[in-house]
Amino acid sequence: MASAAESPLLLLDHVNLNVERWTPELQAFWFDALGCALDPRARVIFGKIKASGGTARDLVWANIGMQQFHMPIGEPADATQQMPNGVVGLAFSDLAALRRRFSEHGVPCEEVPADDALQPFGPALSVRSPSGVRLRLHAAPSRFAPAGADEAGIALPGGPSAGLGMPYVDFACRAGTAEGIGRFYQQTLGIPVVFGDGFCRVLVQTSQFLLFRETDAEVPAYDNHHIAIYLGRIETGDANVAFAAAYDRCRRANLVWNNPRFPNLTYDTKELAMGHGEFRVLDLADPLTGVVVYRLEHEIRSLEHPTFNCKGLLGLHEAPEPPLKAARM
Repeated sequence: MASAAESPLLLLDHVNLNVERWTPELQAFWFDALGCALDPRARVIFGKIKASGGTARDLVWANIGMQQFHMPIGEPADATQQMPNGVVGLAFSDLAALRRRFSEHGVPCEEVPADDALQPFGPALSVRSPSGVRLRLHAAPSRFAPAGADEAGIALPGGPSAGLGMPYVDFACRAGTAEGIGRFYQQTLGIPVVFGDGFCRVLVQTSQFLLFRETDAEVPAYDNHHIAIYLGRIETGDANVAFAAAYDRCRRANLVWNNPRFPNLTYDTKELAMGHGEFRVLDLADPLTGVVVYRLEHEIRSLEHPTFNCKGLLGLHEAPEPPLKAARM
């Protein structure tokens, strides 16, 4: 039986959703109604992107617990991303207080019943952001953080948020593709997966998950949103071993991808990927057939990534022998 405790997938870190321009409505929704915290690191990252020739006009990071929404502003060729094929799950300790804030800020919401596929999460509030992103808001008791982070008082910059985090992203996929999607995560990225009737659930150490559910309805076209994940194991000191192995498998399958939005970040060799602490894939190919079964940009990070803020926990454990950073594919 697949277990989250065995997963090298440490953390679902963020969802990236471009917006055409930053408006008072977006500001009120993300920071007043949802109670996210503004991450000051976005200013530094935006400066680096601009200096390297990136095309965004600004950047906002909205923190919720240990997770984030990244919202680049004004990308000329890709202004708005609504992730029409997915729903982001968020968690709060007090849904009644959240509902009151929605009422105060004029945010419509509706109650939705519990869904067996989303266990252990129960009934939720369903809302849409001003730019059209669908969110499902659940009650939960605690953050979704690496083991030891709460005890060490580790938090993202920008102050506390009203929410506890991002427990899942729920994606719709075409009929007959869930098994191939699951095999991509299982065999190419090395992550445990639970398979069910028409779905697969990708397991994360922090009790988060990615869910892919088949539908007979037409799946909306992919609109270039992306997710970011961390591979590694804090308890063994694995900052880059699982990451390097995943890179090798993706490279052999010709799946490593350079996003032209970030001209300063390319991953054509393992040395480059290790130096950046990340690489990207765009197409999810079934390793059994080689056929692309889903498109979803993944920013796959090692625990050496510059913005991983639990590095202090790695110092408490003996690290395994690292892979050679100079190795090339």
